[in-house]
Amino acid sequence: HVQSFEQLKDLAEDFVDTALAMRPFLQETDDELYKLNHRLLFHLLLYADLRQCIRDENGHAIVEHWKFWLPLFLGTGRGNYSYECVNLIANLKADLSEETAYIVTSNRTVNLQGKSGHGQAVDVLGEHYNRQLKSVLAGSGPNLSIEHAKH
Repeated sequence: HVQSFEQLKDLAEDFVDTALAMRPFLQETDDELYKLNHRLLFHLLLYADLRQCIRDENGHAIVEHWKFWLPLFLGTGRGNYSYECVNLIANLKADLSEETAYIVTSNRTVNLQGKSGHGQAVDVLGEHYNRQLKSVLAGSGPNLSIEHAKH
């Protein structure tokens, strides 16, 4: 288990450079497919670590991942993600009190099972609830009304 984002980044780079960058000595051509696969694997390893941080309910590491992904969001034109990422980081570093920043960082996940390694992102949990609510409402058919929902 890595203790910091820098350790994770170094570990991922070392793994990609040593285990995957070994190429035959005779291959001196500019291999674009190799470069694409190299970058893809690097990002997939980081994504896998982000998923593990969520499962482990490690809010600080999740925020560190947001910092890393910001340039990727900007470079790929993901405006909504870029805005939310910058907003989160600015709020944590400049706008929020230390106590509120701790709460925002520590409450990014929820664990409904109470078992180690079973954390979920809070927004994913909200999406699950929305899907369940929509299926219940769709099942109401023509009876859908405020009064029907109260009973």
